[in-house]
Order: sequence, then structure tokens, then C-alpha cells
Amino acid sequence: MSVTQKRKLYFDPVTGGLRFDKDYSMPVSIPASIPWPMEEQRQNKKYGFKNLTLTLTMKCNLACDYCWQYRGDMPDIEKETIDRWLDFFLDEENNFPGKVLYYGGEPLLRVDLIEYASSIIRKLCGERGIPPVKQHIFTNATLLTDENLDVLQREKVFLILSIDGNPRINALHRHTARGEPVNDLIFQGVERLHRRGMKFGVCCTLSEVEFDPSCTIKYILDVICPDSIELNLRHDIAFCEEAKKYANCELHSFYASWDIIRANNVINIDLHKRVAAVAARVPLQNSSSGSKNKLSVMPNGMISSFNGAVSFPELQFTPVGNWIVYFKKRWSRNVLTAPKCRQCRAAYICGQGSAFSSYLQYGDFQHTPALHCEYCNTMFQYILETIRKDLLSRRTIPYGYEVMEDDIYHAFPELFSTYESQ
Repeated sequence: MSVTQKRKLYFDPVTGGLRFDKDYSMPVSIPASIPWPMEEQRQNKKYGFKNLTLTLTMKCNLACDYCWQYRGDMPDIEKETIDRWLDFFLDEENNFPGKVLYYGGEPLLRVDLIEYASSIIRKLCGERGIPPVKQHIFTNATLLTDENLDVLQREKVFLILSIDGNPRINALHRHTARGEPVNDLIFQGVERLHRRGMKFGVCCTLSEVEFDPSCTIKYILDVICPDSIELNLRHDIAFCEEAKKYANCELHSFYASWDIIRANNVINIDLHKRVAAVAARVPLQNSSSGSKNKLSVMPNGMISSFNGAVSFPELQFTPVGNWIVYFKKRWSRNVLTAPKCRQCRAAYICGQGSAFSSYLQYGDFQHTPALHCEYCNTMFQYILETIRKDLLSRRTIPYGYEVMEDDIYHAFPELFSTYESQ
């Protein structure tokens, strides 16, 4: 066994420190000992929201098998609703406005509302002296016409395309209501994006725990060529039942996928936010929908019970009044109190998982979604091993060496480049 193989890198689950050869002492409860930043951050502002999701419409031109979104006759969002929520959100005295996400349904069915919202954002940011906030759109990538892209490119909206893999994989669960595949539409739209030089990301939904990276991740990187990628396991009930067999296991397919993504110098969104937490020594308290600093608004103007994690969305209809008091009071999600979390070093980077996944699977917000623990522990080991190998391959590391922030950046250089600029 080589010296490189023998040297161990240890992680301090309370402070986020890393050092070779000498382990850290373990508290009785790791989550209870971590200095979580979220409450302090929110106390600095009256509301403290960083991200606003505007669900423009519940309508969609597809009927994907695993889609969790409600399908009904809810009218599309009104311009007056957009006005009220942007006025509320774009307020630096009370919030930390950073990003607006357009969501659906399929939001490109209402590109006119994206154009309208962008004009209001531009107006309010200019009047209030606020730096322009980022604008993102989550789309199924079937409506990337030149007319729609004209608007998105002009307004500098970063696209996140939902693509599961190669044409065979993508057609398994993604299709129209008539069962027709949509691969040709997606590929034509992607070609238009590349011709225009528009940057975009891909969100890949995985329907198998032991998936083939060559048919999914490698295909997306080689053929679709996004600037960023994020991987999501399905969270519908049918998949979660299948996933039970992988409880307490390492998810080996992800190791190969993360290596492929890094080799292509593409931003891995999920890996980025967890490596950034370790590099900055700031624990990741809320990583997904349900974060206290994220606010999602439905077409009827009410807060989404998922992304906003408000157990009682009927509390309010407009961003005025005392609803925020109830928002803070009723939002008490802390799944890290479970016995299995007490000695879990990955608690520092796990982010508790998606609130809406918890709701879909268990009917409440107080659970860790299926395979979230396994996923985070797999990523935790990947991060430590990547840093360890990178350092030992570059220079002689003294006994007890404490890893520096720059060491982490060197091990993951592809994660910290700008990927959203048009």
C-alpha cells in the first residue's frame, strides 16, 4: 500500500475543518453542535428572502409519468400578482433579492408574462438602486422557438432544461399526453441555443438508482453540451418504494457521474453548493425547496405549500399584512433531530433535503426524503477523497496538515467559474 493510500483526511463535523492523520472529537449530537447561520441571517432583515419563484401557469404541453405538479384548471398568474410580489421581493431593506425563477407547468407557454416580469424587475431595480437580480427559467425544452429565445436572450434569462438522458432514456417517461416523444423538439431547441451562444443548464431526473452514466450524464455533456448540470433522483411514490432497497448503501453510479462532469469542466450544481459550504466553513442548512429564504408563489398569488414550506397556504393571498409572522411561526422544519443524524458527519452539508419531497412521500415536511441521506453521504465521501488525492498528488503534506480554502478550490476548479452569463 502506498503512502498516498495510507494517509487519511478527517472532517470536523462542527466547524467544517479538514486535516490529515488526526481525527476530531465527536459531540453527542453533531447537528445540535453546528453553528447554523440561517436564523442569524434572517434576523438581519425583516423577511430575509433571497429567491422568488413565480409559477406562471399550471398548464403544460407534456404529460411526464413522474411529474408531481398539480394539474387542474387554476388560471394563469395575473400581471397584478406579479407586480405585488416583485414589489415585495425587490426590497433590500427587508430582503436579500438575488434571483427570480420562472416556473410552471411549462412557463414558456406564457412567455409574455416573462417579458412583462422582466420589465418590472428592470424598472424596480433601477428606481431602487438594486443590482439587477438573476433571472432563471425551468423548462421542458420543447418550446425553444426563435420567438421565445428572442425574449429570453434579450432579458438575460438563464435556462434550465429538463432532460433525462439520450433519446431512449428521455422517451421513457417524458412525452405528450398522447404518448408522443419530444426528443426532436428538444434537440432543435438546443441547436438554436448554441447558434445564439446562449448559456444554459440541464436538470437530469434519474429514474434508476443504479443508472448508466454513459446513457444519461455523458450523453447530456457530449451532445447537449450545457454549462451546468444538476442530478435529481425521482421523488414520486412509485420510485421511493423501489429506492428502499438501497437504504444505507453508497450510490456508486454517482461517483462515476461526478467524475465525468468534472472531466468536462461543467458546473455540477449540487456538488458546487456542498463544496462551497466546506470551503467557506459555513454549514448548508437548507439546500432545496423549503428553505426559509426561498419564496414560491402560485398562479393564484398564494405561497406554495412546498417551496415556501407553509403548512397552511390559505394564510394569505397578497404580500401584505401579517402573514409573514405565521410563515416564520409555522415553519419549524428541522429533520436533523432524527437519531440517525446525531453522529452523521455529512449533516454539515446535507441541507435537510427537499421539503416538497418530504411532503409527497410522507405527508409532512419533517422527514428526510428517500435516499437523501445515502446521496449526501456518498457525496461527502467523494468530496473528501477528491481533496485528499489532489493534495497528496501535488506536494508533500506534513503530518496533521490542516486543509486551507485554496486547497479545496484547487481540487474543484471547475465548480467556481461563472456559468450564467449570456
